[in-house]
Amino acid sequence: MTTQLLDRPALFTPEIDDDLTRRRFLGSGAALGAGLLIGGCADDDEGLLTPSVPASPTATPLRVAHKYGETEVPVAPQRVVSLGFVDHDALLALGVVPVGIGGDSVSELQRSAVWPWAHDRLGDARPEVLSYTELNIEAIAALEPDLITGFTSGMTEAEYRQLSAIAPTVAQLPGFPDYFAPWQEVTRAAGRTLGRTAEAEALITEVENAFTAARAAHPEFAGVQAAYAGVLEDGFYTENSRSSRVAILTQLGFEIPAEIDDLADADASFSAISAEQLELLDRDVLVWELASSDQRATVENHPVYATLDVSREERDVFVDEEELVAAMAYISVLSLPTAIDLLVPKLAAVLGGDSADEASPSPTS
Repeated sequence: MTTQLLDRPALFTPEIDDDLTRRRFLGSGAALGAGLLIGGCADDDEGLLTPSVPASPTATPLRVAHKYGETEVPVAPQRVVSLGFVDHDALLALGVVPVGIGGDSVSELQRSAVWPWAHDRLGDARPEVLSYTELNIEAIAALEPDLITGFTSGMTEAEYRQLSAIAPTVAQLPGFPDYFAPWQEVTRAAGRTLGRTAEAEALITEVENAFTAARAAHPEFAGVQAAYAGVLEDGFYTENSRSSRVAILTQLGFEIPAEIDDLADADASFSAISAEQLELLDRDVLVWELASSDQRATVENHPVYATLDVSREERDVFVDEEELVAAMAYISVLSLPTAIDLLVPKLAAVLGGDSADEASPSPTS
């Protein structure tokens, strides 16, 4: 893959193994304080709000390539249904509020499957929440869309043809696994589909600039060896350079040890490790993603972990705030500024750097 972010190639291009860690997050909503599974459908008497539309879209119809061919999309669509895993963030960033969102409502922090980093762009709208893994063709048709997107979906070719009979449909991006495409390419695809390519590039640049500002504010991150890990039922796991979460660390200046990259197969971003392998995580800084409050005790009280320098010297960072865990799982042009804002202070604290309060705020947050 050739997607580039700043000066590093092929970053934020999560492989299929990232689905395992995303599912761990989705399954841990209650433990993270999410409580009940929240439905996102509008009340019958309130209806669905008409989405906001870019003020000056391209004047002529566009043709957009995708996994199943090419689709001519309408100018200034009024009722967009977003069926991808994180399509809606890119659409919201470009000023379009979908009438239906294929997503997960797993947390009380969400509104209609939209996380807090996009609430201001959602406004008072209440899109209907649709399954993004099991497409309900009848429910989608009932929303009377004039455009359907599935940039980060898993729609089959048969489903694509059914959806295309309802409205022009742009399926998942070619060249990437179903559900997963780099956040930059998702943003660009949304820009092409809406006739807002310049605006999409500007949004990408803003996020890249946020990483640049964070690195400049924290030179102590440069070249520091980092590891990213979590807890499994029967052990632990670590993520390598191919993980989209780890790519956040490398874009902040950290380096991932070759030993961790070598644990996984060539296309895998995730490796299970035993307690005896915990010493592989003994690096300058260690980031733990926690799915529940109990997991921190599991880590800190483990007899092998307690002997590691990173533990004894308190150079471990625990990511347990629900919004931060979500921002690092639902990678998008809108979630990344939140991930930077919430993660950088934690990293600076363990490395003795200045707080993130002195850094420039993320422009898209």
